[in-house]
Amino acid sequence: MVVRGDVADSEKVERLATDTEARFGPIDVWINNAMVTVLSPVAEMKPEEFRRVMEVNYLGTVHGTLAALSRMRPRKKAVRPSRLIAKVCRRTSSSRISRSPRRKQK
Repeated sequence: MVVRGDVADSEKVERLATDTEARFGPIDVWINNAMVTVLSPVAEMKPEEFRRVMEVNYLGTVHGTLAALSRMRPRKKAVRPSRLIAKVCRRTSSSRISRSPRRKQK
């Protein structure tokens, strides 16, 4: 399901989650996938443009995550992304987790 809305508005995201559950039942998977950018030299950007990028890219993810968690956690359906990634990597034989070498502490 794909829906349009402004993820920078937490009330709209909450309404989206509520409407989605009313139509399809409990949320099992929630994917935050919204992003905006400004193609401009930084020196020419306006504060409003920076603000909009942060509202959508950062706060949009926060709003979506909180909306989903508030519905999924009571049903024990919330999964930490790090655990999910580890499970996917274990199940996929061709998957490799690339890690940078650890530095020895002095």
